[in-house]
Amino acid sequence: LFNAGKYVLSQSAEDGPVSHPLDRAFLARLSETVAKAAVSFEGLDYAGALDAIERFFWAGFTDNYLELVKARARSDSDAAGRASAVAALQQGLSTLLRLLAPYLPYVTEEVWSWGFSKAGGESVHRAPWPTPAEITTLLGGEAPDGAAFDAACAFLEAVRRAKSAAGATVGRHLSRLQVAASPRVVDWLRPCAFDLAAAARVSGEMLAARDGLADDAFEVVEIELAPSSAAGA
Repeated sequence: LFNAGKYVLSQSAEDGPVSHPLDRAFLARLSETVAKAAVSFEGLDYAGALDAIERFFWAGFTDNYLELVKARARSDSDAAGRASAVAALQQGLSTLLRLLAPYLPYVTEEVWSWGFSKAGGESVHRAPWPTPAEITTLLGGEAPDGAAFDAACAFLEAVRRAKSAAGATVGRHLSRLQVAASPRVVDWLRPCAFDLAAAARVSGEMLAARDGLADDAFEVVEIELAPSSAAGA
């Protein structure tokens, strides 16, 4: 949480709406996590709430979303995309800090003080509890589908497995990559191609539509590691 907070709060961009499909899909899944945690808290199921929050923090936020948007959050050529990524990152961190505050009171207070406390020194423990409505408002009143985010995470996991099978680290650059997915998933991910390529450490066309594949299935058809000297790994 400490490291994620340092990374997110080091990103900057001009103010702008969360407009990128991947960012909107991420926030849709974050909103669902907030709703699940609220139900558990209301039922005094604190372990259930923590389970939902932790699962999203790791599998949704740190392991996947941060990796997917790193390049776009620093882009000098896509101002709108950068603004969208930074706004979504900040909303994600703000929400997760508040959700985790009952369990991790000290580190959440420290990270909150870096970027979210007001001039009067507002504590994370006095901040408004996150709600799905807060996230919907950020998204212009719409409630987008999170399917594109799920598909992006599954794509990235398939690439990681293929790199591991090839004896390479997840950060190893690739000279070629081709991944087959269902036509519907390819359509979902087409607007996210830049983020997927940056996270996979490859350039060029990666996705190929294949009838008969389930929407949660990805098949790495071809993977070619870049030379170690060029990859820096």
